[in-house]
Amino acid sequence: MLISNIFFILAIVVLPGLLSSKLFQNKPQSLSLVYSFIITLSFAWILFVILFSINLQLGSELLHFLIYLLGGLALIISFRLKPTIGQVSKTLLVLLLFFVVFISNTKAFVDWDALVSWNRWAIELYSNKYYPMNTGYPILFPAIWSLIYKMQGNFVINIFAKAFLFYPSIIILLFAINIYKEISKSFSIVFIILIISYMVSPKSFSGYMDYPVAYVGLVSIMCIYCAENYKKINSQYFFAYLYAAIVISGIAMIVKQPGIFFYLFTIGYTIFNIKRFSKKQFIIAILLTLVSLLYELSFLVIFYNHANDFTGNLDYLVELTNISLENIPQRLLKFVSGNSGIIAITNTIVIVLLPISFIFSVKKSFKNAYKLEAVFLYCYILGLIIWLYAFSYDIRNSIWVQMFGILSLSMYVQSFRSNQKILLSDSKLNINSLKNPYIKVFTAIVLCGAIYPLVNSDDFIYSLQEKSQSVVGGGAATGKPLENILSKSDSCVVIYTNDQPVRYNFFLADYMDRISQGGWLQDQIPQIVEGARNNGCKYGAYILLNLPIMSQEKTDVIVNKFIKKHELESRNDILQGLYYIPIK
Repeated sequence: MLISNIFFILAIVVLPGLLSSKLFQNKPQSLSLVYSFIITLSFAWILFVILFSINLQLGSELLHFLIYLLGGLALIISFRLKPTIGQVSKTLLVLLLFFVVFISNTKAFVDWDALVSWNRWAIELYSNKYYPMNTGYPILFPAIWSLIYKMQGNFVINIFAKAFLFYPSIIILLFAINIYKEISKSFSIVFIILIISYMVSPKSFSGYMDYPVAYVGLVSIMCIYCAENYKKINSQYFFAYLYAAIVISGIAMIVKQPGIFFYLFTIGYTIFNIKRFSKKQFIIAILLTLVSLLYELSFLVIFYNHANDFTGNLDYLVELTNISLENIPQRLLKFVSGNSGIIAITNTIVIVLLPISFIFSVKKSFKNAYKLEAVFLYCYILGLIIWLYAFSYDIRNSIWVQMFGILSLSMYVQSFRSNQKILLSDSKLNINSLKNPYIKVFTAIVLCGAIYPLVNSDDFIYSLQEKSQSVVGGGAATGKPLENILSKSDSCVVIYTNDQPVRYNFFLADYMDRISQGGWLQDQIPQIVEGARNNGCKYGAYILLNLPIMSQEKTDVIVNKFIKKHELESRNDILQGLYYIPIK
């Protein structure tokens, strides 16, 4: 299992990085980085779309063949390269940071939406199924997770899928470090200080897509930032970054719906600079714009083959905000507070210093009101208004808005230190190459030594998953008794429960299709029992009531009525709240 995931990373992440570094040799390293980002996410999406469209078994065999082939190619190429000490050290430093964050937090999906939506879709896609519930949530990351599950041969272990959520954050930090060398030290320092509070937050890697869409979108507007800085001094780099921004913003749209905002911003910036385009550059921009739309179009084709209402729950989500008892000042306070103390500090700095920076800048020259940092500020304000009046029912819906604020403030700091010079290429800075072959051999031995104990240690990975997922659905205390029942009963036997996390219990992964979960209440118990008695299974069914329902007095009256009629049999000796439903 570990080996298959290592080769997946080699093929999907490392190989694109190696290819783009070759393609952009003697160019800014950040260019190589963002194009490797494009190749990685694009290749993963295209691979998913192809495999999802063909026979399940054939698709799995093709995936394994491609991944091991490309992963092996990445290994061969990497040992022929001569990386610099600087390249290696900054990459290892960023990886070490996120490794510490990863091991310090839950390593499996345990948050509600991650379980019942995003990872559930990944599990469905793994089996070449898809039930979007008439809600057009994009599925880029569930699609990538499904590829990881196919490589593993199971979806029980989601540690590696969750770890992939770190990828956009790694790209952003490496991007910012490269900007430090290539464009502006002050921008890079301020940006990293502000963004790091989000990236070390446990919610950032919980499985909610609000953070990934914000991060992928952030990469696109960081490309626009770079394009703006190179606009008057190097048109080649200007267009290279702009083209990257167009494609990445298109990718953001298939992460989650707010990606559309990044896409519209990028297209708007492109149109605003249309006078700089030659005929060839204009054609390329048009083609890339169409290509970027293909991501969303391909998702829509998949969606409408399985559902028919793209905005199914939009009215409901807006209504959640409308019925909120919070007034605008309270919502603003929630916007600033975020979901942790360190994020609250960052948000406070941004919302206080941004207006001050804008006023100070415009006071120097009114033309500064039209500069890119000001435009980012306007987007920040617009996004805040949209969040306040439509989506303030949850703070995580505002993460994408904060990205515009962080970038804007970082740019203002750079503008106040405008004496810094831009390096047209940082290739000359790449000194101290690791040319010594003995160093490579030593590195290979160390890596093999570190990996070898885990190669055949699937038991270790399973135990880690079980421990991480122990908080979901009652853990072993609930999962093992139900697993024992389902494993010894006919496949038609179903457990009906309103304790919804039970369906995602670690021990019940093989029986998800036999657990019918829903948010039904006490007065719906008779309806559930009657439906179960008529489900056609001659071996009966089970009903598991959650603790809040069991603690209500009326529940005993309802349950005892069914027991007296011999339509329910208590199994509380096995598990509290469990009842057997015999057939008619």
